Amino acid sequence: MNYKTLPEKSARTHSFYSFTRKNIELTLPKGKLNISYIEEGSGKPLLLVHGLMTNAYSFRFITKELSKYYRVIVPDLPGAGKSDAPK
Repeated sequence: MNYKTLPEKSARTHSFYSFTRKNIELTLPKGKLNISYIEEGSGKPLLLVHGLMTNAYSFRFITKELSKYYRVIVPDLPGAGKSDAPK
């Protein structure tokens, strides 16, 4: 398989790009850092944290379903996705 044979869109539908992104600005000793996150649903909070070399998009197939039962918070960790990288 090569990259030319990959589809442009996921074969499995998801609503990740319809979620509203929010930002929070953290003040650190060496400056400010903007963290981007998605927050969906209501109820008890459920924080989904991605691993290294990825971002909130990792949870694209489960965020909508979980948000029916929980207040789901999915941040892009510093340096990943739409969050700032520390200096």
